[in-house]
Amino acid sequence: MRRSNSHPILLAFAAIGVFAYGVEHWRRRTATRAGRSERERFAALSLCLVGAEGARRVDHVDETRQRLRRLAMDTSLTPTPTWMDGCLPLARALAVEGAAVDVTARPGAASTQVARRARDLTRAMSRVGLVWQVRAGDGETDLDVLAELLARTAAEIDLATGGAMVFESKGRRAPFVAPLPTPLTLDVPGLFPLPLGSPRRFLVGTPAPAISAVSLAGGIPTVVVRARDEARAWSLGPSGMVRVLAEDGRGDGLSPVLLDGVDAALGVARIAAPPAGVDATGVMLDGVVRDGVFWLGEAVRGQGPVLARLPVAGREPATAVRLLPVSISSTADEHIAVGEGLAAVFAAYTAPEGDGAAVRVVRAAGGARAAVQSVTVPDAWRTRERRPGLTMCRTGATLWLAVTAREVWRLAIVDGSAATEVWSARAPIGRRFDESVTLRCDGAGLLLHGRERPRSSPVVWCNDGGCSSVGAAVAPQPVDLPVYETPTANGGRRMHPEWPLRFARTARGTLLSVRASGTVVAVQRRGPDDAVWGDERVLLDAAATQRGALVRGVEIYSDAARVLLAVTTAEGLHLLETRDEGRSWRGPTE
Repeated sequence: MRRSNSHPILLAFAAIGVFAYGVEHWRRRTATRAGRSERERFAALSLCLVGAEGARRVDHVDETRQRLRRLAMDTSLTPTPTWMDGCLPLARALAVEGAAVDVTARPGAASTQVARRARDLTRAMSRVGLVWQVRAGDGETDLDVLAELLARTAAEIDLATGGAMVFESKGRRAPFVAPLPTPLTLDVPGLFPLPLGSPRRFLVGTPAPAISAVSLAGGIPTVVVRARDEARAWSLGPSGMVRVLAEDGRGDGLSPVLLDGVDAALGVARIAAPPAGVDATGVMLDGVVRDGVFWLGEAVRGQGPVLARLPVAGREPATAVRLLPVSISSTADEHIAVGEGLAAVFAAYTAPEGDGAAVRVVRAAGGARAAVQSVTVPDAWRTRERRPGLTMCRTGATLWLAVTAREVWRLAIVDGSAATEVWSARAPIGRRFDESVTLRCDGAGLLLHGRERPRSSPVVWCNDGGCSSVGAAVAPQPVDLPVYETPTANGGRRMHPEWPLRFARTARGTLLSVRASGTVVAVQRRGPDDAVWGDERVLLDAAATQRGALVRGVEIYSDAARVLLAVTTAEGLHLLETRDEGRSWRGPTE
């Protein structure tokens, strides 16, 4: 009988068993070590990116995104290393060793993608300028992809290791940042703050324009509709908003014209409306009310400037005087400004002269008719080709005239016989000033700054001590920042050369610069003794709760006690105030 030799088979099975036991023992030990290592590495990365509180809730993607945006808002606009750059080595280490978790999974278990998710997360963090673009207000760039990848990486590690994340209080942490100030939000979307008013009461409007007054008196904000009429033409100046409405059906061919102030309509009269073929942008209007008479300055493209005397009450006839009797170009827009001096009403206007234009000033003569007398102006008030902007306002007994051309800005005091220049600044070589300006006068003095291109123009203030100026606060902006647009009366969109930059001056002489940039509104301070503007502080992030939401309008108002900031977004009108020279901001309270 033959004897079977089973020893080699048994030895083979034994060897296979020992090998399988060794492999499984290695796999379990390696998996435990890899899983613990990856959990610790991810915990350190989460602490570095979003801090201790955010790290425990990385599965809440929107909450993580908001934390990341808040950290970005506290980052300087200067392209320097940010807190996220310090977290990149942790992300790279997590990606390199992520494969150890994937290859030590149990046989037959679902495959995991820790290494892939960690690599995606590292690439998202490595994007050059990501934080800077978000901080600068880029509406197309956001941190939601980074927040989502952080949650997905956590889920993969948890699936692969079967254990929850452990967050120990060690290693690099995200910096602590205080929350942004909470504004008072009014549910009036589509209304833009206008540069007319004070922190207690100001005007908002739409391009039509429909006008409302926002009042903060008594601690309860109120919005009162002032007008909903569709205007044929309108202009906004220091004295108020002048609107020419459509004909009201009286059959005399005249249209109502109104001067709206902050508190009420100051003047109501009737004039011949501008021709239907002239666009609203080709009509310049300005006016004041004095002794029951509405003095209206009007310059229609191709017709030249006119000063009209329109009695507000009584039966006196309305009269007008054409300031340029000669024919003018049908393509050039002449400018006009009207101001009330201590003893009379004055009008400044542009007139063609040679290949350029000259600025002239007249004084309204007394009597029941519109008659004017010339006022002497400096011979140097001549410009080449383009017409300068003209604006007038009064502080106390002083009537100011601002002549703002691309090459030079001038400020003059107008009295009964002459316009006396008291300040001027010439644009440096290769630079141009803004022709469109904002001029404000109050008890503290005068403030003048550019409106369409404010970054290239000076900021000027005048009081009893004379006039002074500084350069505008300039912050770097990415080239792919969205174009600033506002709606027009006909339903279109108007593109502006720059995003808004507004200024205010406090009673103690501190200048505040408020900048809107895409999704962000930020402020800078410059004290009366400071040589430069201070660091910029973000006050509002329009895209914090709604991705891609942009700032639509911004304005700033000041008086002796406080400064109010008004910002329009898709959510409505947001209000913030400061009572300590711009050091702290909060929702307005009485």
